[in-house]
Amino acid sequence: MTAHVPWVVEGVRAHRSPPAAPYDRGRALGRAQPDAVAATVSFYRRILAHDFGLGDADLARAGAALRDRLAALGHAAMTEEIEGIADGAGIERELLLAVNARTELIAGGRYACAPGGRGAYRGPLAECSTIGAESARGVDGHVLLAQNWDFHPDLRDARLLWRIDLPGGGWLCTFTEAGILAKLGLNDAGVGIALNFLATADDGGLGGLPIHLLGRALLEHARDLDGALALARETPVTASSTYTVATPAGVAAAEITPRGTRVVAADGGLLVHTNHFLDPTGVDDLATGPDGIADSPVRRGELLRLLADGAVAPAAAMAALASHAHAPGSVCTHREGDEHDWIDRVQTLASVVMDVTARRMWVAGGQPCTAPFVEVALS
Repeated sequence: MTAHVPWVVEGVRAHRSPPAAPYDRGRALGRAQPDAVAATVSFYRRILAHDFGLGDADLARAGAALRDRLAALGHAAMTEEIEGIADGAGIERELLLAVNARTELIAGGRYACAPGGRGAYRGPLAECSTIGAESARGVDGHVLLAQNWDFHPDLRDARLLWRIDLPGGGWLCTFTEAGILAKLGLNDAGVGIALNFLATADDGGLGGLPIHLLGRALLEHARDLDGALALARETPVTASSTYTVATPAGVAAAEITPRGTRVVAADGGLLVHTNHFLDPTGVDDLATGPDGIADSPVRRGELLRLLADGAVAPAAAMAALASHAHAPGSVCTHREGDEHDWIDRVQTLASVVMDVTARRMWVAGGQPCTAPFVEVALS
């Protein structure tokens, strides 16, 4: 049985999974959302072939390798859920497993150096912007987490809000690409996560837990800030990213790399993260190099300016995430037109605001300058 969530965000699929075994939950999602899963897979097949010459046979090998790695790391249940989604949607299992490691596969191509130092770094697309506000900066002592998800417009049809009711009685809600187990989201304990891409010369390969699957582990298992940060520190990875974690107790950013994780605390109750390291100690931050993400510090500076004074209410975060200052490298991104080469197209595909204290979430299914925010029913 599959239940559908009682809210509508224009342009975004919605799905609710009742308590179930991982494979059964995945198969029900795949059956209910086959077109969205296919959109996810189609995009990554194209970009990985375009960028790094990875064909379906290469992705199948990567998926098989990931299955073995997940078993070794004690995450066989994730494999079962992904394979259930694949079976339900009519997608090859190994292909969807590989797509769940899309950050790791991309990290070997355009976005970072290939494993072992092979390949040339050619500079990434613009990426995401995140706001975290602790109780001292929130309204009525509430803690807020918000993010724009910026990526390729061909992923419009892959956008999915997925509420999962867990067998133990808890729940999680993630905004993700259909077929990928998580991205950003919130759970019943008030643990919220936002995800920002980072790039180092060490990235690439499938020797750790894929970044998006780490996000699922955080949403499914973390019950507080310390537990979430400990999980981020202890989990081996092969690609760099930031998970900004917000709970009613506070906000911190875990800057995760193959060399280890550094935790960045909020400054004066506010934490803004884009796509460069705030603590670059011991890492080769490719985002700040000559071919890096030039607008990353610009977007961060703009959000800090907009939120410098006053309480960071949900409405204030929504307005800040709609900023077009410093376009085209603005917080709200509009680089999806045909004047850009296909691989360079990027736009804000969604904007998510979470009051983790109240366990509330608002989602705009597109660029927040025009797409309305809709509150999703989590209770």
